[in-house]
Amino acid sequence: MSTSLSTFHPFPNLTPELRTLIISHCTPHRTIRIKSSSSGLGLYSRTPTPPITRVNRECRQHSSYQKSFTSPSGRYIWVNFTHDTIHVLSTVFWHIEIMPRDEIRHLRIELVDERGEEVIEDWWHHLLPLLRTFPSLLTVDLLVPRDLRYYAPQYIDDAYFGEKCDKEKGVRIVAMGSGEW
Repeated sequence: MSTSLSTFHPFPNLTPELRTLIISHCTPHRTIRIKSSSSGLGLYSRTPTPPITRVNRECRQHSSYQKSFTSPSGRYIWVNFTHDTIHVLSTVFWHIEIMPRDEIRHLRIELVDERGEEVIEDWWHHLLPLLRTFPSLLTVDLLVPRDLRYYAPQYIDDAYFGEKCDKEKGVRIVAMGSGEW
């Protein structure tokens, strides 16, 4: 007869260092899709809350998740900025004042609007300079709606992605349809 072990009762008896190590290995790399609310007053995500945040206070503390993107209504999103990639439509940048720019390290931006139409000109002239206000940025994926041949390498060469983001290793232009980069 096999039994399912749903609770590991000896866990609290382990040393704090070992518990912390186990908790850190339970922190997955996630992609969190952030959208702007219909009211325009906040941001939200349908990305599920990480299960580790629901175990206990110790797990929340050592998994490095924090409440972020808090809206005026009090809604928030659990984010681990070390591991998680923030995925947004380029139009979310119009709400940049409510984004935790100092903490975002990994950013994926779809260069389309809510209707799926390309916003490349608007992006390069008005929104791209806003990436300068993300001091912790390490990686950026720019998801483009057409084949890569339509996007010159100079898009990356002419842009500034912050002092911590290495253009050679940390910035990619990715074709949304094929995933080619």
